[in-house]
Amino acid sequence: MPSSTPDPVVDLALELASDLPKRDVAEMAAALRAGRETVLGLRQRAGGLALRHAINRLLATAEDLHYASGALLAAAVAVERAREQQLVDVVWTGPA
Repeated sequence: MPSSTPDPVVDLALELASDLPKRDVAEMAAALRAGRETVLGLRQRAGGLALRHAINRLLATAEDLHYASGALLAAAVAVERAREQQLVDVVWTGPA
């Protein structure tokens, strides 16, 4: 799928916010705001491979960790709102 934004940090933030649990996204955003050492500490403590991989990708992509934190938080809000607006209608057509 082609990129919808010209910014790789925003693209990555959208991907991670879609794929990871909200708690992991919030922890990453807080760590990014606190600085590189905090991010490295979170990576070391992370119980799951997905979170460690996400942190590695963010560190490799983002030069400005505060910007990455804001992008991640904004993406998480956008993903949550999109999920809230999704509807599923269950229709039973009866026995075949």
